[in-house]
Amino acid sequence: MKIALTGYRGMIGRALVKELEGAGHDVVFLTRGMLYDEPGGLLRSALKGSDAVVHLAGAPVLQRWTARARKEILESRTVTTRHLVKAVNGLSPEERPALFLSASAIGIYRNGALHDEQSDLYDTHFAAEVTRAWEEASADLHDAVRRVIFRIGLVLEARSRLISLLWWPFLLGVGGPVGSGKQPFPYIHLHDLIRAMVWAMDHSKACGIYNLVAPERVSNRDLARRLGAILKRPAWLPVPPFMVKLVYGKASVMVLESPAVLPNRMLAEGFSFRYPTLQEALKEVVASRKK
Repeated sequence: MKIALTGYRGMIGRALVKELEGAGHDVVFLTRGMLYDEPGGLLRSALKGSDAVVHLAGAPVLQRWTARARKEILESRTVTTRHLVKAVNGLSPEERPALFLSASAIGIYRNGALHDEQSDLYDTHFAAEVTRAWEEASADLHDAVRRVIFRIGLVLEARSRLISLLWWPFLLGVGGPVGSGKQPFPYIHLHDLIRAMVWAMDHSKACGIYNLVAPERVSNRDLARRLGAILKRPAWLPVPPFMVKLVYGKASVMVLESPAVLPNRMLAEGFSFRYPTLQEALKEVVASRKK
């Protein structure tokens, strides 16, 4: 297969490139210049003859939401998506990719509630509004192109930003839950995330919105306890909410609160998680981190 990819320099993008190239697929790298090319000529040419487009590009949302950051976060998702859709729609049926696969986020859902893919209880904070706009930006995709949107949870991987932030405090015995620790922790191991993307490419009936989180429902406190147990370190010292707010400002809502999310469609359509429990996921992460 020939797969056109945005966001190939990010953690998910790098892992996906390794998986696809290892399986013998041809990966076309869609650069920032192509994505912001208003007329779409460069982008349309790069997409020509691709079997699938995978859209992962987007500025980090977990940062202080200054006016400049808000603009970059929003436009890096909506503008690039609209340009991709315009370029795909401008191709002839013979040249047009059969699949448009886009990343999204569980941050779209309202905090404090349980959601499957049928839920329309969306939150109103900035990250949720961005996610809604991101998904809506691909709504005009040609009907002949299969559209898959993965609402991705918190990604666990040995070198991920999340694990890197937790690693040294826990090793030093000063780790613990964030805030109350009661907030849900909807996670996905990077291996399962990549496997899900390949699954969507291989299964022609996969279409629409999927929650990409592991099936086990756990809390932030569970994360602290299990990571501490695996590392044989205490996990009793909570991170006070005010410290998170000092660092992230209004974006701290993404850390101190969270929706509970279920991957019902993934399970119903036969996807098998390699790391369905937090214990299994963290054991692999810790083992890989120590290598």
